[in-house]
Amino acid sequence: MHNAQLTLTLTSGQILAVTLNGAAETRVLIEIAAAIAAAKAAEEVKCRTYHMGDKPTAGRNYDDRLTIRTGVGKTKLRELLEAGPVRGGLRRVRAGDKWLVSELAVREFFGD
Repeated sequence: MHNAQLTLTLTSGQILAVTLNGAAETRVLIEIAAAIAAAKAAEEVKCRTYHMGDKPTAGRNYDDRLTIRTGVGKTKLRELLEAGPVRGGLRRVRAGDKWLVSELAVREFFGD
């Protein structure tokens, strides 16, 4: 039998260390680690932004083109961006000559 240790940092900054014995406890640790990893991945997706360009931005681990993310053509997307959320369009930010749309704005628009 082997021991497995779980270390948790609490919101107060305190660290809680728990040592568990046996294979069943090890499986629990693996499940907890997987749940934490899934939550972090979901949070990273929420931080994504999209643009109207023709090419994805180099160095991102996802295709950040708004047309690809939404499946909507450029003409319709321009209409939605210009309309803004008050008139049934997409919530967006203007950065210079570019429109940027967050993942949360896309989900909000589609009702997700």
